[in-house]
Amino acid sequence: MIKPHWIIIFTILLTATSCNDDIFTDRTTPTQNEITIDGDGGSHTIKIQTKGLQWIGIDTYGGNPGITCYDKTGSIIPPESPASETARINLTSPLAIFDIYINGNKLTFHSTENVTNQSNHIAITLEYEHTLEFINVYASPGTPQQLSEFEYAMEQISVDNNAKTDISANTYTNKGGMPMRAELRPYIGQQAWVELEPEYSFANYINISVPLPTHSDGKWILSDEKQIMTASKRYYMPDAVDRMLKVPIEVPPYSTITATCRITYSKAVVPFKMTIINPVSGRQFTTRGTCTATEPVNYDISLQNTK
Repeated sequence: MIKPHWIIIFTILLTATSCNDDIFTDRTTPTQNEITIDGDGGSHTIKIQTKGLQWIGIDTYGGNPGITCYDKTGSIIPPESPASETARINLTSPLAIFDIYINGNKLTFHSTENVTNQSNHIAITLEYEHTLEFINVYASPGTPQQLSEFEYAMEQISVDNNAKTDISANTYTNKGGMPMRAELRPYIGQQAWVELEPEYSFANYINISVPLPTHSDGKWILSDEKQIMTASKRYYMPDAVDRMLKVPIEVPPYSTITATCRITYSKAVVPFKMTIINPVSGRQFTTRGTCTATEPVNYDISLQNTK
């Protein structure tokens, strides 16, 4: 004969088991929610709960016209379409191509290319009836963009030969009865810089090798090819300037001289056009931009007896 208190225990166990089955059935957490794939051709598949799933989307933080959704026939559908009608979500920009393929309870993530020098983070939302699930996919850096064509419009160059004046002063004291000779190096501490600023950001921070404007014999010309990163200043000292140039200064006996040095900079602004290529997909993009260069071109030293 089974005792009454054993019947109660069996009833509780059966009820608990039934509840656990219900919880497992309604579980919405995907098999993985942090995934890293190769930026050039990487793929990964996970499983998700389809019961109660209403929508799948990519979080674009304010909207991205590069997102396109497709149904099972390959036809384009609105991004807000229900999950049951969505078979593929494509995210395309000049820097990356990424797809989500939806097949039953499987999601496959595929990165065609990522030309940036950092991981491409794709935040994915699964919207259920009573909750949200989030998946973060990181496509690692792939093959970077390459320069296909580059040309300046030198006929449109704009020059300002007095763009900037850098002034410095040095004081020399002679306590003796004979003239004292000193030396001043006017170009020490001076720097030239050049920057290529593309009109569109997809061409930013690309390492390229192109001729750069430089000042020589009183005019701006194009140098031999130099390495430069777009949208970033390149600092250098022009070949036409002797950075170690020494200018003699004579200080009379028992006197103090202040030598004021004025360095004049010239600035050139030149329009350019460049075409870049994404090596994996073969896609090409063209943008215009502006090259700005400034170089020290002249110095003037004035002496003043301050004692």
